[in-house]
Amino acid sequence: MWTGGLSQYSIRYLQSQVKDFGLPTFVNRLTPLVEIAWSSSASKPNQTSTQYLIGAGINYTAQTYAVGIEALIPGNKQTGSHVGVIAQFHLYFDDLFPNSLGKPLIHW
Repeated sequence: MWTGGLSQYSIRYLQSQVKDFGLPTFVNRLTPLVEIAWSSSASKPNQTSTQYLIGAGINYTAQTYAVGIEALIPGNKQTGSHVGVIAQFHLYFDDLFPNSLGKPLIHW
């Protein structure tokens, strides 16, 4: 199976490494997502076609959490015919609980 994909661009990176446009803090914490993923069988002959999936969404990253939402759009008939949605919520325990859960389990 051959797979590949293209992904995202962080506004935080833009502000810190490329050029600071003076955007508000809320905007600086956004990461727009445009993903293109594909998979194809590595052996020939076969009956399967390459599948394409396009994802478009946004992620917000705060100090102690991140939240994101993304639409999953089929790129061809082999991938499906309906748009899906995926959402995620992450808690950063090392920032929320720096003196307990945020400590390393093993020190070298």
